[in-house]
Amino acid sequence: MHHFAHVTKKPEPELETDDNAEPQMMRAGMLDRADQRLTSFIGALFSVGSFLCLLGLGVLALFFVSIVAEDGEIGMLPIFSGLGLSLIVGMLLLEFTQARALSGYRAAREHNARRSRAIASGFLCLLLGMIHPVMALPIPLSAVAGCLGYFVLSRIAQNEPLWDFLPKEATAILSGRDRIGFHLASSQPRSHVMAKPMTQGGTALSIMVAMASGSYLVAENIMNMAAFIPLLIGSLWASQAILDYFEGRFFRRDAALVPAAKVEHTGVNPDDEEKPGLNITELSIRDVTGKMIMTDVSLHVEPGQITGVVGPSGAGKSLLLQAIVDPFSLSDLEVSGHVHVNRIDLWQRQSAEQNVPAVLLPPSPIMMAASGHENLSCFQGGELLTRGKWLLERLVFSVDMVEEICEAQNAKVLPSMQIKLLALARAFLLSPPLYLMDRPEDSLPDKHVSALVQRLSQEARMGRSILMVTNNRALLDACDRLLVILNGRIVDYGPADEVRNRSDTGWTRFIGNRTPETEEILVNWIRSHFYRDGDEANRRKVSQVTSDMLAYSCQSADARTPGKVQFLFKHFEGHCLVRMLDDDPPVGTSALQKARAEAAAGTDAHKLSLLGSVIRASQKVECASNQDNRQISAEIETYDPRKTRGAANAK
Repeated sequence: MHHFAHVTKKPEPELETDDNAEPQMMRAGMLDRADQRLTSFIGALFSVGSFLCLLGLGVLALFFVSIVAEDGEIGMLPIFSGLGLSLIVGMLLLEFTQARALSGYRAAREHNARRSRAIASGFLCLLLGMIHPVMALPIPLSAVAGCLGYFVLSRIAQNEPLWDFLPKEATAILSGRDRIGFHLASSQPRSHVMAKPMTQGGTALSIMVAMASGSYLVAENIMNMAAFIPLLIGSLWASQAILDYFEGRFFRRDAALVPAAKVEHTGVNPDDEEKPGLNITELSIRDVTGKMIMTDVSLHVEPGQITGVVGPSGAGKSLLLQAIVDPFSLSDLEVSGHVHVNRIDLWQRQSAEQNVPAVLLPPSPIMMAASGHENLSCFQGGELLTRGKWLLERLVFSVDMVEEICEAQNAKVLPSMQIKLLALARAFLLSPPLYLMDRPEDSLPDKHVSALVQRLSQEARMGRSILMVTNNRALLDACDRLLVILNGRIVDYGPADEVRNRSDTGWTRFIGNRTPETEEILVNWIRSHFYRDGDEANRRKVSQVTSDMLAYSCQSADARTPGKVQFLFKHFEGHCLVRMLDDDPPVGTSALQKARAEAAAGTDAHKLSLLGSVIRASQKVECASNQDNRQISAEIETYDPRKTRGAANAK
């Protein structure tokens, strides 16, 4: 985490207002923080040093009791006290040095410290056990009890918020008069409400068992009284260290260390890796219950290509962009597949300096609590800031606004329009080979959207790949290809003009694998066209016909290479038209006549062939060829639920 209070202020270069020449292209260096191996190694070394200091204090306590208290050697008191103070100062110096060496890695330091102390406690337990098994008893007993307690608490959903408000206090929150109360009421603590009492109980258990075991050993003349205090101190420290580690394992979630999602590389195709641009192979996402949220998304966006992503709310558009660039932060999800751009694996993190491979611009841009120019130049200033200001001016058309944005002491409090423009200029400043933009038009008036379109076109001419979620007509018109997503699957993808023409004429298209597994998403796609109250019978009827058409196509598909199947859908007054296209030869005349005779003969529905079932449920079925491919069109009668309700009300 950047320490904003210690950012060195650099002289800001003046914005050239008389010269419109584009500043020299500069690239911002980037380091991934996901690789924590070095911090773990350094942290382990410091933790070992701290443990040795604590061990020295334990030995010193033995000397205090045996030499000073029992033997009466008062002259050794200053010497032992000085040694103890030296060990304490050494521990503090080690912690300070570690903090300086790993500055910015506080979460990593804390995680590594908990783990290292737990390991050291295990060694201490082993050492005490080698001396006498009873000596080691307090540590494993408290550790087992604490671990079981944390496990039970982690399975209990009961956890209170930071503040439980009264009904009348809710009015103040909902009226916008108490944002602090809203934050407290909507925030969950990092650990269970009983986690701290569980730690205290485990520590108390350790003290009690240590006193009991120490008293037993002294009474049996196995251990002298001088070793009683070191045993108590060692058991207490080791138990606290182990309990703290288990509490972190069960309750704490350090995002900088532990990915919120399980990410697995699958579906790697060596041929795809050599393709320039963005390549997504079999990207799938499932939740903790195993339910598929996104299924087998494969996509290629060529350099210089702008691809728009459209679909209904909740279809998975934003999730797709997040999974491409940062799947590790998708909380409690499992992500699999393979994503790379220009032969760079976007899911591979490395601590070596590199150019930025991709930039994600979410609907609410990421801003740090720092000045506008620091957010614009990613805290790197210099020539990057000069170019950033130049890019920002091309979006805002005002030198004064550029200065207003950059001079802001806290960019997070800027107006939403200025925040969005600042984020866009920063994205273009980073100049990655891949832009991922989620509703970039939000908060922007038309003139700034026009400037954004011009800049995107310029970036495309420079060979950048752009994947953009948008509903804005001007941005959609700038797209070369359009991608339609429904329920986490690609249902249509093609040249933007073709997709737009289909949409303008009332047609929609679905593309899926020619396999039975496609039925679920196909049915959901069909049902999405019947969204009015009272449309359920239409949904069931048309979905059944479409499922039978898919099953008919799958009958002759090659199981090893099934290929793709397409469906086209359009509403008409009193009926709809569903058209299926696959790679098989056209339906023969005799087969069609046989299916029609079967449908007209009154054969039981469960004995009908698939084609016969389609014909019986439809007003008209036509079979044709389209460039040597099979095409089956079914005209299905539908009703208007508004007219049905009107007739019912008239009665």
